[in-house]
Amino acid sequence: MARPLSKRLASVALTISLVGLPLSSFAADQALTVTAPVGYSTFKGTIAEMTWPDIAEASNGAAALWGIAVIEEHGPALPLGTDTYGVAASMQGVKTALSGQGVKSLVVPTFEWGVNEATGGFPGSIDVRPEIVTELMIDVIKSLQKTGFAAVYCVAGHGDAKHNLSVYNAAKRSQALGIKAYMVTNLALVQRLGLSPEDPVFVLTQPTAPASSPPKYIDGHSGAGEHSSMAGLYPDVVKLGMIPTLKGTNLGPADLAEWRKGYDAAKKVTPLGYFGQPAEFNPEAGRRAAAANAQRIADAVAKSFRGVK
Repeated sequence: MARPLSKRLASVALTISLVGLPLSSFAADQALTVTAPVGYSTFKGTIAEMTWPDIAEASNGAAALWGIAVIEEHGPALPLGTDTYGVAASMQGVKTALSGQGVKSLVVPTFEWGVNEATGGFPGSIDVRPEIVTELMIDVIKSLQKTGFAAVYCVAGHGDAKHNLSVYNAAKRSQALGIKAYMVTNLALVQRLGLSPEDPVFVLTQPTAPASSPPKYIDGHSGAGEHSSMAGLYPDVVKLGMIPTLKGTNLGPADLAEWRKGYDAAKKVTPLGYFGQPAEFNPEAGRRAAAANAQRIADAVAKSFRGVK
C-alpha cells in the first residue's frame, strides 16, 4: 500500500533547494519543518555571510585570513571539531587586532578536512591525503586572489606534521604562481618540520616566553590547554562535568615521539585519545591564551602585509 501523500511530501521536503521545485508544490500541513541550526557557527563573521558585490568591494587590497584545521578526536570530553572551532575563533581575534593596526582583512571559512596521521586510528578522525589537501588549498588560494585579495595568510590550527607540510606546500606552490600566499606559524614548528625559517613562505610569530620551570609531563594533544580554551570559548559543546574525572596521562618526550607515529601506535599510547592533564583546565586562562595567540598572529601578519602591498 502506498504511503499517505503527506508523508511522501515530508520525506522529500529537504530536497526543495536542490531540485528547484516551487514551495507551492508542497502541502501546507506537512509534518517536517526545516530551521537553521542553533549554536556556534564557524561561518559567523566570515566571507560566507557576504554577497558577491560586498566581497568584490571589501576584498580589494585586503588580507585574507584562513584557518586550516581538521575534524579529529579530542578525547571523551571535547568535540571532533575542537581544532576547527579553535582556529575559527582565533581568526576572528586576528581580524579585530589587525583592524586596530589599520590593516584591512577578511576571514575565510575554516578549512576542516586536513591530515590526521597521529589520531587517524580513532573513530571520527577524518584523515585526508596530504596531496589532496594541498591541491584543494591551491584552488581556494587562486580563487581568493581572483576575488581581489592582496595576500592570503594560512594558519594551521592542528599540529600534525603532515598536515602542516600540506599547508606549507600549498603556500609554496601558490607563491610559484605569483600569488602572495603565506603560512603563519612559529619557529618551533618550522624546525620540527625540518624546514628553513628563512623561507619566504613563512610568516613567523614571536615566540612565547619560556616557562620558568619546564613541566615534568607534556601537555600535548587535548590536554589542559585545549580543554581550557574550549571550555572558555565554546562551553556548550564541551562535557564540562567529565573533565575533572580525566586522569593525567603523565607522558614524556619519548611517549610523544611514539604517539606521533599515529594510528595503532597512538591508540596504544593514549587509549582515551588525550595526551596531557585535562583536569587542570581553566576556562579563563584558556580565553586569555587564545587572545594572546591571536595578537601574536596579528602582529606577524601586519608586519608582513605592510611589506607585500
